[in-house]
Amino acid sequence: MVRSKLRIFGLVLVTLMLVAACGSSTGGTTKTFKIGLVTDTGGLNDKSFNHLAFVGLTKAKDELHIQGDVIESKTGDEYVPNLTNFATKNYDLVIGNGFLMQPAIGTVAKTFPNIHFAIVDGACTDDKFADLKLANCQDLFFKEQ
Repeated sequence: MVRSKLRIFGLVLVTLMLVAACGSSTGGTTKTFKIGLVTDTGGLNDKSFNHLAFVGLTKAKDELHIQGDVIESKTGDEYVPNLTNFATKNYDLVIGNGFLMQPAIGTVAKTFPNIHFAIVDGACTDDKFADLKLANCQDLFFKEQ
């Protein structure tokens, strides 16, 4: 239960950091931040980390008034296209949920250096699992206890 609350807190925290980094208004109008969540293959009803990430995104939508959208990955082959979908639509933050997405998020983050990415329980890596240290990609690790 503590781990699930930390995950939700982490996603909300990333959202808040993005809002603070990008500023709160442009020319007198408030910008609506777009955040895309790509699930691992377990789907939103996995009663685990995909569900909890969605709860965090929903909480951010309600409390921070962001636009939050989700794409459910059915297979690992869908990670790159799903992450790319949000990046090509100029989402402010694209979140990959789960360590299995490490190579995919590294690949997409390198391709879209002006889009912010985050990965839950994983690192921004390439297909050889080399740490990429990309300025536009944030690793989100949580203590299990």
